[in-house]
Amino acid sequence: MWQQPKTDWKSGDAFNVSDYNRIKGNMEELRGLALQIWLDIPFEDMGPDKTYQDISFYADEINRIENNLESICQNTYPFPVGEKQIFEENKPFIGSAELNRLESASLLIYGYVWGSIQGQKTLEFELDGGDF
Repeated sequence: MWQQPKTDWKSGDAFNVSDYNRIKGNMEELRGLALQIWLDIPFEDMGPDKTYQDISFYADEINRIENNLESICQNTYPFPVGEKQIFEENKPFIGSAELNRLESASLLIYGYVWGSIQGQKTLEFELDGGDF
């Protein structure tokens, strides 16, 4: 289920489990919606939602989000969503600028994909093979 992205991250804002789950869930929702129009979108499994017992976030988890955003863009419409980042263990964690980029990109893509779904033409009659 789509959740409104947070696009006003500031330096010093805390990143928590609900933020991670929202971003991850929105990527999954974007792919699901896009598959209603596009044939295939390669996507890396991001695993289950985190709970508050999962107190850590890992570079590979954030990298999967980055990879999936890139895949959605490459397989739908090449939106200008900024440069993909690669995170490494024991290096600086994702910051407010990158969180704003990810969440703003997901909002942009969501608007386009949702609009594309709503704009699909449908037949105004039923094809059932009946007599004329």
